[in-house]
Amino acid sequence: MRTGCEPTRFGNEAKTIIQGDALTELKKLPAESVDLIFADPPYNIGKNFDGLIEAWKEDLFIDWLFEVIAECHRVLKKQGSMYIMNSTENMPFIDLQCRKLFTIKSVASSGHMTVLECRRKNTTAPCTNPS
Repeated sequence: MRTGCEPTRFGNEAKTIIQGDALTELKKLPAESVDLIFADPPYNIGKNFDGLIEAWKEDLFIDWLFEVIAECHRVLKKQGSMYIMNSTENMPFIDLQCRKLFTIKSVASSGHMTVLECRRKNTTAPCTNPS
C-alpha cells in the first residue's frame, strides 16, 4: 500500500517480525507457514501520517483490504491466530470478510478502534478469551 516502504525484519529464522507492505510481504511467504499475524492495516480516514495521507476511494480500499485478509488466511497455519485492528467505521466490512474465512474468537473495542481475534475455520485450538 505504501510505495517505497522498505520491509524490516526482526528476529531469527524461528521467530520473525516483518514490518512492510502487507501484500508484498505476505505474497513472499509459503502457504500455512505463519503462527501469528497481527495486522494493523491503514484506516483510510484521510489523516496525515508522517507524510502519508490515506485517501483512497472506499471501494478500492475495501478491495485491497479483502486481498490482504485472503493472503493472511493463505499463510496462516491451521492452528494459527490472526489479530486485525482497524477503525470502527471499517470494522463491519472487515468482520464480514473475516467470517467467511475464519472463526471469530473475540472482539475488543476501545474508542475509535476495534480488534478481532480470528482462527482458521475447523480448528480446535483454544481461544485466548474462552468466555
